[in-house]
Amino acid sequence: MKNHKILSVLAIGVATMFSFGCAEDFLSTSPITQKTDISYYTTAEEAQEALVGCYDGLQLMSANCMGLFLAPEMCSDECLGGSGTNDGSGYPDLNRFNNNWSYNQNLFENDWKNTYKALNRINTLISKIDQIQGWSSAEEKNNVLSEAKFLRAFCYFYLVRVFGTCPLLDKPTSEIVPNSSYQEIYALIFSDLKEASENGSEDASAARYGHANKWAAKALLARAYLYYSGYYGEEPAGCSKSDAIKAVDDVVNSGKYALQNPYTLWPASAQFKNVAEGGKFQDAYDGLSQYAYAGESNPDFIFSIRHSHLGNYNGNTESCNWIDDISIRNLDKVNKANKTYGYQKGWGICTVSKYFFDSFAANDERKKSSILDCNTELGDDISNSTIGSDVQEYTGYHVKKYMVLSDLIDPTAYAVVVANPDADFQIGNAQDYVQIRFADVLLMQSELNENTDGMNKVHENATGVANFYSAYNKEQLFQERAWELCFEGIRYWDMLRFDGLKGNFAYAVSKFKSEDVYKGATVKDVVDYNTANLVRHKGLFPIPTNQIALSNNMVKQNEGWVQESGE
Repeated sequence: MKNHKILSVLAIGVATMFSFGCAEDFLSTSPITQKTDISYYTTAEEAQEALVGCYDGLQLMSANCMGLFLAPEMCSDECLGGSGTNDGSGYPDLNRFNNNWSYNQNLFENDWKNTYKALNRINTLISKIDQIQGWSSAEEKNNVLSEAKFLRAFCYFYLVRVFGTCPLLDKPTSEIVPNSSYQEIYALIFSDLKEASENGSEDASAARYGHANKWAAKALLARAYLYYSGYYGEEPAGCSKSDAIKAVDDVVNSGKYALQNPYTLWPASAQFKNVAEGGKFQDAYDGLSQYAYAGESNPDFIFSIRHSHLGNYNGNTESCNWIDDISIRNLDKVNKANKTYGYQKGWGICTVSKYFFDSFAANDERKKSSILDCNTELGDDISNSTIGSDVQEYTGYHVKKYMVLSDLIDPTAYAVVVANPDADFQIGNAQDYVQIRFADVLLMQSELNENTDGMNKVHENATGVANFYSAYNKEQLFQERAWELCFEGIRYWDMLRFDGLKGNFAYAVSKFKSEDVYKGATVKDVVDYNTANLVRHKGLFPIPTNQIALSNNMVKQNEGWVQESGE
């Protein structure tokens, strides 16, 4: 999928986007080609093109949605809100669960709209699958359908975690559709994932990287089961614990995937490590270094949302646009650090919690491969910080897994260093957003079986210490998950599901520590978390009030946010 030419047919099926009966569309509905769903979806080639359009829908979600990365990070114990001192208090308020931001209940409107745009493309393809002719084999048809079913489950799993409830559409429609229950939404999720698990491709080769295979479906099924059973404190109707155990066992036993050194998984991490070992950041791409970047199709990555450097300001969302949000503010003013490590500047959002940074053991390679310490790496003392001079909630730590590198590395290959001063650090970010990793599967396997096997494999891979865990402990497992999967949009959902609704999210509440941070260069501030709001809102985010109004109030606000909505 990476570096493909985005065809005009990507938006085929948008013509049938439902409008919820409003003059102002509930979702965008205009076709961008002369073809419509009547004249399209006739050949296998067109089906494959339409499938590209479905994946492009995920790309749109990844590039522009708050809830896929930014909110789950700044609402976890890994990150603070950050951002510029003149950017308002929105991100710090979100991070602290303050109500100030809640009056803008359309903060997640792009999440809602873009996910339904993706769903419309997916549902249209699924609904047309039987009219398509010229398949090369039954396997080709099964693969296309299975990938579409995976993508639909992915989208609804995202919506139900973020909002708690939403309209459930399994086909294109122009009807006004009210919210469905979480049970109904998960029933479709599990049904789609079971079908994708049974009929999807077994191919995990680099040639099909970016496509969801049966192993990705099995891994997502286990993740959905663990979230449902943890958050709601009950067993789902569509998936049993034994189903989830078999799913992760199948992935592990497939022999398709393997753990990798933490430094080699992320471009910026590999660049840093090569400099730390006495070389240059370019050595990360020569294939000779012990810490060479493993590439985006490495054996740990099971499924990613693909991106390229071809983004622009005219609606092309090829680039992973939130990477510049979280990269280092004012980096260009500090010791030419980008010339040393290959990093590029950003806007300073999602500063990393010192409490989280300090939780890693000194021998844990995930500490420095995941987190950038501006003091030790860039010589920027937090007590007199240039980087933090206009950053809110500045801690001196930034996310390293995802870092702007756009104007220093050839974005088509992450290999050739080029002088490209015209590259835009905001729209040239080619790094894919990883959604499912083999390390996560091993940790889920330990959790489901309540043993230390997967935990110890993951921990040893990062520290070199074998058999670190002698007995299974749920809290230790979740801490291992935090270290391994930090900044991958997972930790917040883990915090919610640890004891869930029935436990009043006591685990999550206990993890928010008041700590000193720096506003600007010298002014200390204490983070005061209003975790009572997290509990009252059930960890959910508000359904956009604009979308509720456009549905003629057929769509209802989720229960935790009704009071703030005035309903």
